[in-house]
Amino acid sequence: MLRLEMNECCGESPFHSYRTYFFTADKAILEENYVLTHKSYVIYTDELTPAVYHSKPYFVRVLKQDYNLRYAPKIEKVKKSNDDFQFTCEDRTNIITKIKINTRLKVLSEKIQQGKNWLFIEVSCADTHPDRSYDEFKPQNIRGWVSAKFVQRE
Repeated sequence: MLRLEMNECCGESPFHSYRTYFFTADKAILEENYVLTHKSYVIYTDELTPAVYHSKPYFVRVLKQDYNLRYAPKIEKVKKSNDDFQFTCEDRTNIITKIKINTRLKVLSEKIQQGKNWLFIEVSCADTHPDRSYDEFKPQNIRGWVSAKFVQRE
């Protein structure tokens, strides 16, 4: 197994790129290929990834157009004094992109916080809103948090 972690230089992107390869006798297999918000850009660093992952991920479908993908499972506004929202979709939020309706999401973990069910998911960058896609990551997936409110399990 080979795991590559790559980041952009000098603050050009708030994301880290992750690729995991497995090798057989005659080929390399790309097992994981995603980006994740890097902790140096945000305030909720302890919630960027879940503590526990499902042993077997499942899939859900998005029921709402432009569904919010967030870097942390929180909905409250980010304080104005903190500039970690510079790359987000909406001012003072943790929304990193919007997901198209009917998109299939891979659910890697779940968390209930303040009565709200959050899903840690992986989605293709191609299924995110075109105005908020990061061109350098188009061939990769992106991981983050969505509310379970407007998704349906397959």
